[in-house]
Amino acid sequence: MDADLTAAQRSLLRATQLIHVAAQRAETQAARGLDDLEAVLLLGAVRTLGWQAMVLLPEGLPLIGAVPSGVGCLAALEEAEQELRARPIWEYPVGTSALVVALCDAIATTRAGAWL
Repeated sequence: MDADLTAAQRSLLRATQLIHVAAQRAETQAARGLDDLEAVLLLGAVRTLGWQAMVLLPEGLPLIGAVPSGVGCLAALEEAEQELRARPIWEYPVGTSALVVALCDAIATTRAGAWL
């Protein structure tokens, strides 16, 4: 089914897969510190990003398969942002700009140390 996708849809799929990896990493982090509210907030934010990204894609696409180049949740989120910036925003489905903004907010909050 990947062959039927436009370049922008393939890019969005990769970004969604990277967000899925970030969610898995955030879940691992949250499980380690069960009383850590920041880790739980990060997990919630990343899961929300994943849902937001999934609704922009055609149904039935695999959400696994991406291997981020970096380690940790933040690295996967940053790579997803880079993927979405690789193409002009107008090539993506309507709603992608809101995803990019939410992704950048999550990255900024994480970099500031609020969720790590």
